[in-house]
Amino acid sequence: MKAMVLTKYGSSDFLVLQEVVKPVSGDDEVLVSVQAASINSWDWEILMGTPFANRVMADCSSR
Repeated sequence: MKAMVLTKYGSSDFLVLQEVVKPVSGDDEVLVSVQAASINSWDWEILMGTPFANRVMADCSSR
């Protein structure tokens, strides 16, 4: 399946459409298909990595 992947902190220029393995739900889990999403100031700060403490809480390098 295709997914937008954030490759590093910064603007939307670092979002890349990639082919990824489709997740599989476990016995006590549900697989949900997202059709639309929104962004707010908190999401934008995490995307940009500001303030610096957000980089610790949402480390994109481990994805």
